[in-house]
Amino acid sequence: MHAHGDHFHKPVSKLLSLILIFFGIIIFNVSLPHAQVTQLKETPENIEVITNTKKEIKIDPTDPILDSISIGSKIETQDLGNNQFTISDIYRLPGIKISLLIFVLACLIITKGQAVGSLVSIIFSILIIFNFTLPLILNGYNPILICLLSCVALVPCSFYLSHGFNKKAHLAAGSSLITLAIAGFLTIIFSKLTSLTGLSSEEARFLMFGETANLDFKGILFGGIMISLIGILDDITITQTSIVEKLKKNNNKESFKQAMHVGQDHIASLINTIFLIYAGAVLPTLLLFASNPQSLAGLLNFEPLAEEIIRSIIGSLSLILAVPISTWLADKNY
Repeated sequence: MHAHGDHFHKPVSKLLSLILIFFGIIIFNVSLPHAQVTQLKETPENIEVITNTKKEIKIDPTDPILDSISIGSKIETQDLGNNQFTISDIYRLPGIKISLLIFVLACLIITKGQAVGSLVSIIFSILIIFNFTLPLILNGYNPILICLLSCVALVPCSFYLSHGFNKKAHLAAGSSLITLAIAGFLTIIFSKLTSLTGLSSEEARFLMFGETANLDFKGILFGGIMISLIGILDDITITQTSIVEKLKKNNNKESFKQAMHVGQDHIASLINTIFLIYAGAVLPTLLLFASNPQSLAGLLNFEPLAEEIIRSIIGSLSLILAVPISTWLADKNY
């Protein structure tokens, strides 16, 4: 479906643009009841926050939320009864909307509009996860099966909307699904070897109570790893397939070997990227250990860190496997 170097024909691009505008309007019209801080009064016992809705909220001077509040700040309030209120959260939606707008404009301007498909694929991926994956897991269905089915839906959604309905996208999507299948087996094996429970995060422990107490947390951990791999595999498989396509067009007889050389460089940089992403995710945990020094063995054995190590290993192995798989498939089909 290439046309003059674009991923899509003009009618498809226009349709995707309309979808993006439609969801953009919905997102930018989302709001919550909130109040604006008009005055801050310091008293001997507390800080009084006065809003434009004439609510007076008393806050302890040591409350960390004060660091985020100043005159003009927007806040969400909660009625405690007896004309008493508390701050339930900072109203962040305006900042999120501005950040999203900058992101979307940067994508569209720098790619000259070609990223519209990728932006729409993000929206569809969110819809699949929130309308299919999460409800079915909450209803007691096997999270491993549900997340695998979600991956089968997310891969074509991501690849075809981002790169067009063409041979390159077919090969990259096929390579990714094969790699995901192998990664699934590796995740099960490594999770059993390390006895991961899926309960290392505070959010997972909250789910242990109430109606969600019977969820399969090990399965949820598996599913989370699988879904997180799709974005990584999109990058590497499309790149390798494109390299082979160009080499074949130039009648290069060593297309597989030369594409593998490029892939090896890509692997080296992406493995380091994956490690740094996961290291950043567990930074508070690492700081906790830095402030209370323990042995290296104790650090590695701590489940929140062990879980991120396994995620990093599976992500890196998936990258390594995706390079020869996608390169070989492309070499045989171009």
